[in-house]
Amino acid sequence: MNQIFLVYNYNYFWHQEDALYFKGFFFDRDGTHFHEGGALEALKAIKDRKALRQKAESIDGPFTIIRQSEEGIVICTGAMSIFPVFYTWEKGHWLVSDSSDQLLTMKQEKQCNTDAFDEFMGAGFVMGRETLLKGIYKSQGAEILLLKPDGSLESDTYNYFLPKAFWGESLTELKVKLVYKLKNVIKRLITSLKDRSVVVPLSGGYDSRLIVSLLKNAGYEKVICFTYGRPNRESELSQMVAEKLGYQWIFVDYRKIDIKGYLHDPVFQDYYRYAGNNYTMPYLQEYFAVKYLKDNKLVPDDSVFIPGHGGDFLAGGHVKKAAKTKRELKNLAPHIAKKYFLFIPLGNSAKDHIIERLEQWLARYNPPECATDPFYSVYVEDWDVKEKRSKFIFQSAQVFPYFGYAFRLPLWHKDLRNLFRQVPFDLRLNQQLYYQLLEDEFFKPLDIYFQDKEMKEIGKNTLERRIRKMLKPLAPGIVLARKLKGADWMCYDKFTAEMDNQLKKEGLSPLKTIFSYNARICRWYLQQVRKKTDCRK
Repeated sequence: MNQIFLVYNYNYFWHQEDALYFKGFFFDRDGTHFHEGGALEALKAIKDRKALRQKAESIDGPFTIIRQSEEGIVICTGAMSIFPVFYTWEKGHWLVSDSSDQLLTMKQEKQCNTDAFDEFMGAGFVMGRETLLKGIYKSQGAEILLLKPDGSLESDTYNYFLPKAFWGESLTELKVKLVYKLKNVIKRLITSLKDRSVVVPLSGGYDSRLIVSLLKNAGYEKVICFTYGRPNRESELSQMVAEKLGYQWIFVDYRKIDIKGYLHDPVFQDYYRYAGNNYTMPYLQEYFAVKYLKDNKLVPDDSVFIPGHGGDFLAGGHVKKAAKTKRELKNLAPHIAKKYFLFIPLGNSAKDHIIERLEQWLARYNPPECATDPFYSVYVEDWDVKEKRSKFIFQSAQVFPYFGYAFRLPLWHKDLRNLFRQVPFDLRLNQQLYYQLLEDEFFKPLDIYFQDKEMKEIGKNTLERRIRKMLKPLAPGIVLARKLKGADWMCYDKFTAEMDNQLKKEGLSPLKTIFSYNARICRWYLQQVRKKTDCRK
């Protein structure tokens, strides 16, 4: 007999009625916000997969729907894949849970999926439906999955980040459309807040600044801004923006955070299992800041956190770096491997293995007809959305519900995705449309565009990135380590050094060369996976 075990109820609870389960929230086409029992009520009339697909295509948000029926177990996951579920076939029936560890305890053979180790070390997540646990699989973003009684499955993807056509309007007309959609998105967001306090992780960048600008223009005053790390240009700009807008600003100084023994703290132990769930790197960047806000009661318990996730991608921050290629779809694997698996220097064997895994992914990929570009790949973008965005970037938002807070991701709203995926690449290159519009329409009128500071730093950072890119293959590990520490405004060296120290005590040597502190987190996490399986090496 099939069994469903749903154990994670951090702020967003599983709601059940008969054979229907729901977790998360969504907005419908009219902008109405549905959550908890109200969402369940709105889904009760859906009786088959065709109706479920139609519903999934019409709503937007982080959610998961499970329905048991005679044809099997149907699982529908939102495009962000923030609340995934896992499944395994064991002793003639399906086991389903939102905890992959829960399923592992029920498996007769507890093995790790070593085939996924190279990609996990290179990018921090496992591709496709696989996890780091052999025989345990994950629902995917924008997927309707049917687990059949005979042990087989059917998968249907209902959303792609692919343009049906590229916009032909003038730049002025495009800007008008974008401003209208941004204002409409924030209007719907504010309605869903029900007068609760908003907490914005405000950096010196444009995405989070856009969020506070939209809130200010809409007259929403219950806003708290915070940033973290060590004092730097980002925190300086963040404070200036908050003060100009009249919003409270909190700085969490990571230099003063006591991390002694944090790896053994029951709170952290619970968090990393929940956030990693054996398929992605448990996110650390905001963990200590949100925990500090919670422990010191600096924000109301019913606050809604609103990070700027998604804005940079839609604007085109990745276009020149990753999407620029003339390769055809069938030949994209080497390009994606080179552009996305960058945490550590990969040997030839690891590179070849990742390329092979990407080729397998692409062989299963069956996108609908869409517009293409001779110089940029729309398919790289869609791969990025389905893999890196959903499994790495958006999963970082798990830190908010873990500590009991709601969250929203307004810059990844469907209306914005549908617009930006049709914007020609030349207008998204270097984020020119996005930057210009935000500066002229939002930042300058609110006096939060600090031209001298920002233009000087943007040019400096661009030059530094080019130099680092040229020198990285030639630089010895000690030089790279020094560079990483110099740019480590998040104090990641401090936090991840604890992980390295623990691994040393367990007989594992530290990585000699890393391009990102995430490599340390990934290596430590893999060791935790090995400990609970039969993979000990």
